[in-house]
Amino acid sequence: EANAVSFDPQYQSDINLYASAPGIASAGKNLLSVVPADIDGAPRTATPSLGASQYSAAALTPLAGSYTVGVGQTYTTINAAITAMKVNGISGAVTFLLRTQTFDEQFILPSISGSSATNTITFQSQSGNAADVTLKFTASASATNYVAQLSNASFVTFKNLSFTPDGANYNRAIQVVNRADDLTFENLRITLPPIAAVTEERTAILVRPSLSTNIRFINNTITGGSHGIIHVGNNTNRSPGTVFTGNTITNVYYRPAYFQYMAGGIFNNNTITHSGTSQGDYYGLGLEYSAGYTEIQRNRITGALGHAMRLYYFGGIDTQPSIIANNFFHSNSSYATVYLIYGVTYTNIYHNSINNTSTGEAFHFNRYQSVDNRIVNNIFRANTGYAVEYQTSNAVNSIVESDYNNLFTSGSFIGRNVSTTYGTLNEWQTATGFEANAVSFDPQYQSDINLY
Repeated sequence: EANAVSFDPQYQSDINLYASAPGIASAGKNLLSVVPADIDGAPRTATPSLGASQYSAAALTPLAGSYTVGVGQTYTTINAAITAMKVNGISGAVTFLLRTQTFDEQFILPSISGSSATNTITFQSQSGNAADVTLKFTASASATNYVAQLSNASFVTFKNLSFTPDGANYNRAIQVVNRADDLTFENLRITLPPIAAVTEERTAILVRPSLSTNIRFINNTITGGSHGIIHVGNNTNRSPGTVFTGNTITNVYYRPAYFQYMAGGIFNNNTITHSGTSQGDYYGLGLEYSAGYTEIQRNRITGALGHAMRLYYFGGIDTQPSIIANNFFHSNSSYATVYLIYGVTYTNIYHNSINNTSTGEAFHFNRYQSVDNRIVNNIFRANTGYAVEYQTSNAVNSIVESDYNNLFTSGSFIGRNVSTTYGTLNEWQTATGFEANAVSFDPQYQSDINLY
């Protein structure tokens, strides 16, 4: 396939397979000596169309530049703008400027002929203010549960827009399916109805593609719903280039930010809070089956039941360990505030402030299949639970350094190692060999969630 292409052919219908995509109109090899005519007898050309029907894109004018969308604009609807790209393709970067109004419509953005790293596609508010443009749709079934669906889309940005999906039981704002490459969701304001139920039907941004690369979530504000952002990659071809930075996610009931099958990524400067009652098995930030250099820095994840952060089979690189540093982690939970379970490798956990204000541990690490991790300069404060708990004692070299930390609990036992509990820091140091230079003081945080 040295000369292959990958475009949605844009058939007339599921059964009338006349293609119209400009990118395949003259992309074929000269086979005139063998196939001189198409399915209807129309003559082929020396640069033929792919597929059974011959057609020309010569009369089409590819889009490039900026276009306005809305009442009285170049395109009156978002669907009209997408249709123009599907019919004509693009030949340069395209920006659709959405005028100040509410767009009550549902749309699917497919692969667009001509799109590339330089020929990008952007949908954004004309004013630059997300509050000025609202996208909404009332979904009534799971199969059509989205305002915007991206299917095989690439090099696309949605920026400075508000989404308010308002179905009775179906409230997804954005869904990503099939192949997904170089997608950016930036400064979006997504508001879902509050709910006390676990369902992906109420997810702000649901990304479950067959393959994906370079998916970015930047400076978005998400409120309500069951799930905030879910990005699940491919279990054999993990997703590289993931960026999750500067987002504010509030009162999401179950999974505010959940990532699976990532090839590393950047997860920095996010604020995730819950002021009510979340689901008990809540993860503020959850990463599972992630392998590759990862940053988790300067996040503030506070206020909920469950885990502020949960890592499961999370791996760095021996020559470039992942880093978890300068974070505030709080939970009011019988579960651990920070929960590392199985297969955590080559990760440095430095300078974090952790607070559990209920009966759970501040920091829990099950070391099964883990290797070469360092835990230094952290504050682990528990209320009546353990400051730290380590499980699976036979995981050799799972922790190569655990020292210079502050371990404090108001309860009876400062730590637990496998099945043995220890009441004082000295007992913990003697039994485990960890924390030779540790201390045990109440850090006197400003409040339960402001961990200064």
